[in-house]
Amino acid sequence: MKTLVFDGLFVYKDLPKIFDGKTSLEIIYGEVKSDYDRFILIQNGNIKNIPEGIKNITLQEFYPNTILETIYEESKNTDDIVIFDVGNPFYDKNFIDNMLNQHTQYISDYTYCIGFADGMAPTIVKKDIMREMAKLVENDKIIKKDYLFYALSKDINSFDIETILSDIDLRIYRIKLGLNDTGEEILTTKIYNKFKSNFTIQKITEYFSKNIDALYTVPYMLNIELTNYSPIKSIYYPELGESQTEMDFELAKKIIDDTYNLNADLWLVFGGMGEPLTHKNFIDILKYADSKDINIVVETTGFGLNKEFIDKISDLNKEKISFVLKIDCYDEKTYNIIHPEAKFSDIKDVITILTDSGFKFYKQVVRMLENEVEIEKYIRNKEANNLIIRKYSTYCGKLKDKKVVDLSPLERIPCIHLRREIFVTPNGKVSYCSFSPDQIIGDFNTEDINSITPKLQNAYKENTLGDYKPFCVNCDDYYLFNF
Repeated sequence: MKTLVFDGLFVYKDLPKIFDGKTSLEIIYGEVKSDYDRFILIQNGNIKNIPEGIKNITLQEFYPNTILETIYEESKNTDDIVIFDVGNPFYDKNFIDNMLNQHTQYISDYTYCIGFADGMAPTIVKKDIMREMAKLVENDKIIKKDYLFYALSKDINSFDIETILSDIDLRIYRIKLGLNDTGEEILTTKIYNKFKSNFTIQKITEYFSKNIDALYTVPYMLNIELTNYSPIKSIYYPELGESQTEMDFELAKKIIDDTYNLNADLWLVFGGMGEPLTHKNFIDILKYADSKDINIVVETTGFGLNKEFIDKISDLNKEKISFVLKIDCYDEKTYNIIHPEAKFSDIKDVITILTDSGFKFYKQVVRMLENEVEIEKYIRNKEANNLIIRKYSTYCGKLKDKKVVDLSPLERIPCIHLRREIFVTPNGKVSYCSFSPDQIIGDFNTEDINSITPKLQNAYKENTLGDYKPFCVNCDDYYLFNF
């Protein structure tokens, strides 16, 4: 007995009829309704058009335990549960039948695929372990889109796992098909129009490997440098010789609006080399961004971050706003080397304030020769839970190379920053990336997002062909994935 569960928990809207006049759910159900004993749609309430024969379950909370318990309870008289992304119209029957055969042959508890685009292939779970998995996460009050593997990984050695490996490993490209955000919808539609019904998982995988430029969809990260000024200097930032400037408040709102309207699943970062808290309108800008209900990251040296500041923003969404504190050390001596004009006692006070604030808070260490030995202290003293270790950058050759280890891929891949990010300088200019802020490709003063992204897309396409800009040739930051 088999149950097919359509996972629609994180779709961002109702399923559109964009696949030759049908939804992805209608396509899949029409193809497989004689292959399973039971069909369940588990969703967030956005999906309205549901074919007869599919039981609709709408959840009100999305913690892993709740999801797993619901699937277990609804999969009555079932041996195996096949969980399939509802936004994916590509159901490769032969491929999935082979998955089921391997799952049965090797008496697997959990069968999944590695190396394919996420959302392309299902996960198969033996019903008997679903409740065990739910117990492993019963106290985890977090939302995880990969709730299945998240639960499994809590005690992975207790389960029999079967993995199906792709001949072509696409993981480094972070490809996702489905309808969880605008970018996924664009990519999925693009691939469907390319293949229609003449597809297999292998064909699509091979196509991606040979057409990397097709991966460009929309920006997922908007990085705004509100000011190029910082009273606390860092030795891992180059001196660009620019005059001090800060972004106009109305321009900041326009940039946020423009990019949000293109992709509401946006991560907004107030970063760059400057200190955002020194901007005279920073609190107003932060409140405006918070009204969009998007994820926000504030990268700060801690300058100006005091209890009075926290009190002014205390009514903002603490689940959506994160502070990343540039501490870069464990001991005072090292801090004074990396931030020569700052006081270590001040940064310790900021840590206390952020810890008590209720906002998400991370300590950032840019890994380099000066602080390499101190990273181990965080680990040894069990203080690494909220630690972010970032790679040292030469900013395309502007700084001396101080990185400790080379983590770049053996073969260069196209730039992830060009594909997924937009970096905006304080004067509203759009750079190719944050590591070359002086190399301009657009301008929000005279353009909107719809004229800027095609230029970024074209730059990404050139990059996929190995046609690198002079400042990109010796870059080794191209593979870093943020959001």
